[in-house]
Parts: sequence; structure tokens; C-alpha cells
Amino acid sequence: MFSLLNSEKPQVYTFYARVILYGFFVWKLLSRDYRVFSLASDKVLNIYATETFAPHLGYTFTGEGWLVDLFTFHWIHWFAPLPNFGSMQLIYYSAVILCGLCIVLGSGPKNILPALVYALLSYLWGFNWRSGNDVDAIFIPLQAALVFAVYRGPNSAIWERSTFSVNRCSDAGFLYSMLLLVLIFYYQLSGLNKLIDIGFNDWFNYDLLTHLEDYFLYAEAGWHISINPIPFKIFSFFPEWLVSAAIPIVYCSHLVIFIIFFNRTLLPKFMYFYWAFHYVTTGLGIWFSGLLVYWLIFVPVYRVLMPLRIIYDPLAPHHFTTVRILKKANNLRLITFEINEGHRFAAVSPESPAAVHASRALTLAVWRCPLLLWLLPFLYFPILGGSLYQVVYFLLKHIRITLFKKSLPRD
Repeated sequence: MFSLLNSEKPQVYTFYARVILYGFFVWKLLSRDYRVFSLASDKVLNIYATETFAPHLGYTFTGEGWLVDLFTFHWIHWFAPLPNFGSMQLIYYSAVILCGLCIVLGSGPKNILPALVYALLSYLWGFNWRSGNDVDAIFIPLQAALVFAVYRGPNSAIWERSTFSVNRCSDAGFLYSMLLLVLIFYYQLSGLNKLIDIGFNDWFNYDLLTHLEDYFLYAEAGWHISINPIPFKIFSFFPEWLVSAAIPIVYCSHLVIFIIFFNRTLLPKFMYFYWAFHYVTTGLGIWFSGLLVYWLIFVPVYRVLMPLRIIYDPLAPHHFTTVRILKKANNLRLITFEINEGHRFAAVSPESPAAVHASRALTLAVWRCPLLLWLLPFLYFPILGGSLYQVVYFLLKHIRITLFKKSLPRD
């Protein structure tokens, strides 16, 4: 467990993660105007979760006004009045500027920049929560902002050479693990809620297709809530029982998502699944934009900067053809090629001391080839990536080519 928590990652990952996180906050802040809360009445700004949901429900204790105020720094208004338009404007634009500075400068002296950003973002979103709005999509990014606020590893400015270093370090690995745990805890707790809040039989009683149709018709009639009509149009071609079966699958995935911490090769599969799931929820007017973006933090973009060594057998048609394509696409000159007759097609990267083979080796090579990057979604797609590799290899292996006298190695 602790070894995984501190498993090494390239130092450049810290920069990549902060670009995704704080870039999302800049977009989110600029997509709304928080200054309007300075014009709202006290009555509007006292609609906490306990006022929105049924008060007899036990879980609403986390929506108590004093608790929300405590964690969003609104406890200040126990002693001071709510901000006027000018003060709110200063806070709002300061948050946008500081998010930009976090991207450019990193943590700053004494980690002051991420700490200020977390405080200002929590304060601004506190107005959402105290006015009856449950902004679920922001929970995970805010927790990630808290991780950056307490992170003490290297997080330097963009002009520092170390910012783009591909050298592996435990600090970057620890940051990666903590950001991953934020994601896991969110979905895991959601899964546990499905065991507590509803009965197991209710897992199979949710009529997803009917709900998608209802929301689609509401939107057609001019409903004020924005929805995505595409999920309904797609699912309308499937049997109703098949659409409804997706619900218990989602609940089960929530319960088992913890396994990606221990087996991180499963991350792309869960990523595809949850992107599909959250895309479907847009048909119900639920836009999990924060979650969709947050998954991008775990895309290993740093690989485009890291060298790679490919080991292949030139007498194997499959290897020969693959390497010929990779050599032509190796514009960045990050890939070196090593001939080893009888050896399996393999890749050795600074990411891991152990060699990887077959489709995983090919995936690592594609990351280093800008002209082939469009293949990555297919190579990572569950089942499809490995299957495509095996189909091509099978065809090449069984075509009679007299040029190759040597039998192909097992791969």
C-alpha cells in the first residue's frame, strides 16, 4: 500500500496535473459571474442543504449552515457582513488570476499560491451551496486543489528546467496517488450510498430509457434546464431491458473502483466507462463536467517527452512491418531500435525497469510518434486494443511469405 502511494512518476507530471486542474477552474470561473451573489438578499443566501432536502434525512447533517460556513470560510460572515459588489469583484478576479499564476509559477514561496486558490475557490463556491445549489461536479476538483495546497514536493515555474524533467521521483508519484485516491473515494462512497440509501432490488427498477425520454420531451417543450438529446436518440435503438441493465453495472463499478489503485493498468478501462456514463447523464440534465475533465489528469501525456527502446526480431514479418512504420513516424527521435533475433516485440521505458510486450509495447511507441497519436484511443479502448493487435499478428503470421525462412517467435 505505502509502496504504491510513493510509486515514482516523472517530475513533469506535476506540471501537467496543475495545468489540467487550474485550467479547469479558470474555465469554470469565467463561465459564470459570481458578482451576482453580492446583489442577492439574505433570504436567498440562507438556503442551505438542510432547507433544500428533507430535514429528517440523516445525511443532511453535512449541509448544516454552520458546517458549510466553516469549510467554505463563510464563518467570516458570522462577524462581518457579506461582500458588496466591489469586494465580490475583487475576490472573483483574484481567484481567476491566481489560478493562472498556479499554472505558470507553480506553488510559489511556501506553497502560498495553491493555498490561496483553495481558500478563494471554496469561498466562492460556498455561495452556491448556501443558496440551494448542489454543485456536485466541483467536489473532486476542489479536493484536488486541497491536495495541491498541502503538497510539499517540487512544483516549480514553467521556465525552470526541472518543471519538464522526465526523471522519476517519489514526490510526483505521491501527488499522482493522492489525486487518484480523491477520485476513488468519491466513486467508492457513491457506491456505498447505493447500498445504504436504496435496496438492492431498486438497482434494477430504475427505468433509464423512460427518464431519458421524459427529459428529452421536456427540453423539446422549452424546459429551462439544458440537456443533451443524443443519449436518448442512441438508446432508443436498444431494448429497454438492456438500457436498464446499465444501472446496476454502474453501481457495481462504484463498489470495485478501488482496484485501480492497486492495478493501475485498469485506469484507461475505467476512464472510458465513466466518460460514457457521465455522457449519458447529460441526457438527464446532469453535467459532470468536473469529473469528465478530472479523469484527464491520469492520461500519461508525459510519455511524449520520454525516450523508449524497442527490441524486435527483423526476421518476424509482424515486427519488421511495425518497426518500419515506427521509424518513419519517429519524428521526435525518442525511439531507439535494438535487433534481437528470436526476441518478443518489446519496449523498455524509463517509466518501468521491466520490459513490456505486444500491444502495451506498441502503445508506448505510439506515444512518441506525433503522426500516430490518433491511434491511442483505439489502443486503450477496453478489449479492442489488444484484440486489434492480435488479429493483425495472426494474419501476418499465417500468410506464407517465402522471404522469411525463420518461424515467428511467440508473442
